[in-house]
Amino acid sequence: MRPALHIPGHFGEWLQGRLGAGGPVVLVTLPAPALGLDLFCRPGPGLSLRGAGLTPARARRFLDLLGLSLRGRIVLRPLVAPGLGTGVSTASLVALARLAGWAGAPGILARACVAAEGGL
Repeated sequence: MRPALHIPGHFGEWLQGRLGAGGPVVLVTLPAPALGLDLFCRPGPGLSLRGAGLTPARARRFLDLLGLSLRGRIVLRPLVAPGLGTGVSTASLVALARLAGWAGAPGILARACVAAEGGL
């Protein structure tokens, strides 16, 4: 079965710190297209979700932030183990948003991802 979506990963923990003595916190990432995750889906009632450590409840809260909803059986298959700083958690959220039809501004999607992941 071919994935419905592939979302590339990144090296998100590459470099982070303050920009200047009192400046904002910055994060430098590098793209890693061979990493990330594949999403598989089948139509169905409700939302059944497994893989990448993302629960249906957290997925619904994230989609609510974007004014989206999603139904069906969804499997998220990370190409590397989650928790290594390669973007699996963010790729999971982006994949859900894209599958649900997100076509809005990238900045709004980024803020929703940060909120869902408990970032600054």
